[in-house]
Amino acid sequence: MKWKILGTILLVAASASAASAQKIYVNSSVNNGDIVGSNFVFQVKEQLRKSATYVVLDSFDEKSIEINLVTLKDTDGSSAISVVITMPWSDGGEMIINHQALLVGANRTEEMATSLVASLDDSLSKVRAMIHNNGSTTNTNTAPAHP
Repeated sequence: MKWKILGTILLVAASASAASAQKIYVNSSVNNGDIVGSNFVFQVKEQLRKSATYVVLDSFDEKSIEINLVTLKDTDGSSAISVVITMPWSDGGEMIINHQALLVGANRTEEMATSLVASLDDSLSKVRAMIHNNGSTTNTNTAPAHP
């Protein structure tokens, strides 16, 4: 098994208005012909494009939410994928808002990509609620990625 960095998806946080589309920058790199991983990254991008919540950008913005995808290609044709979602932190660092480990088979890439985008939506909703209710992002389920 070899590690392959599949991609980084950078998301720009939108205004507090729920009606505003969230801007997304997608930067991906597929190495060593990982077909399942490549298809998963493609499906994630497609799910983001289909969503009325997101707008895909052509360039990076430093006020971005970032999704890091790393895959470990398995000999049975599936890929183990690590997902870490971070957002800018008030001190200039980053805060982890979600992390997952996925096992993605060739016939489930679209389903798993849809699930990942739904998880992103849920994580962003929770962070917005914490900020609105508490005025901060301090929570036992989130922590600074760079203390």
